[in-house]
Amino acid sequence: MSKKDAKNNSMDSIINNTGGFLKLVLFLVILVCLLFFSGGYILFACKLAQSNILPTNIHCKPYSDQDANIAHINSNIFIAKPPKSNEQMSQKIKFPYEKNNKNMLIDLFRGLKESPDSFFLINYFISIFESLLCFNYSTMNILFAFINNFLSESLILIFGPLFLPIVFSIMLIINHIYLMFLWFEKMSWFFKTNVNNTDEGKKPKWENINILNPFGYFIGIVLVFIFFILFFIVGIAVFPLIAIFSIMWVLFSIGNFTGVMEEKEVGVWGIIKKVFKYHKVTFMTILSFLIIISAFSQLGSVGGLICLLATLCMYFRIIPSNIFVPEIPLNLSVLVSNKQAQKTCTIQKTRKQSFLGSLFFPQQDGGELLKQIKQIGGKLNNYKK
Repeated sequence: MSKKDAKNNSMDSIINNTGGFLKLVLFLVILVCLLFFSGGYILFACKLAQSNILPTNIHCKPYSDQDANIAHINSNIFIAKPPKSNEQMSQKIKFPYEKNNKNMLIDLFRGLKESPDSFFLINYFISIFESLLCFNYSTMNILFAFINNFLSESLILIFGPLFLPIVFSIMLIINHIYLMFLWFEKMSWFFKTNVNNTDEGKKPKWENINILNPFGYFIGIVLVFIFFILFFIVGIAVFPLIAIFSIMWVLFSIGNFTGVMEEKEVGVWGIIKKVFKYHKVTFMTILSFLIIISAFSQLGSVGGLICLLATLCMYFRIIPSNIFVPEIPLNLSVLVSNKQAQKTCTIQKTRKQSFLGSLFFPQQDGGELLKQIKQIGGKLNNYKK
């Protein structure tokens, strides 16, 4: 091979390596942007979980008309150390419960349940979906509150998106098992009837059917048998899809909540934009590290050293640049506690019953069946007289 050919091959190799390196840099920029984008979403979810306004109680709004009593708290966000200060401070975000107690899907379910034309079989499926959603909201609430309490903002942004797929996979398995339980546990709806048929436009009032209503009782038993068969034919195939939808809906709906910062409403997109602004140094540090490693692997020692020196010059501001200069948030104040807000909901206590109990003795009042038998006996005695 001539010197000219060797030189041409060397130039082609440099051009190819440089092209591959630039493509890799573009990929790394997109990757780190996605990391911080999803990290910002998780940071928003962590602050939301601390406020404790997620619909985690099936007896309160939006599942019913009962309001929950939730303490109003502020949460730390975008923690920084101001100039000429030795302590860390932060901006504050809060989530008013009054503006965030709606949920499109749960509101739809509640409307169907409270409709005068409400049907017990529809309520059976609604009760399964509601219980599953409530379970997932509760799980997310606990998880994000735990992360918020024990991890710094930077660690949430970096590691939060890496752990989320693992959590999603575990929740998918648990949801599948829980759905199988709910399929049978909610069959008590097959033995309910609306006793408020006389008042038009009023909410339905459901009471349990007993064996003194043989036709309704027989229909309930037939439905139990049918849905027991459907569990093996359809349920096992459909449950994973329902579980995926439920988890995705919970994650999606978290982004619909709105908080208040600096007396202005802010949503998840506003927080994500502020993440790229106030965590600019963390973003550039991770991206620079990945680019330097890529330069050594793609361009060799010389290319890697040049990239490293250029980054150090920008970091120490030998080359004029602000990419490694932190942006200090405005309106900072002293840090507050990361403890989750207290939530209470007044619930009318009722005696719990198992499904088998509702099947054979469906009246919530244990003496109701005996009471009705005695009434019938009394009427028969009157007829004899």
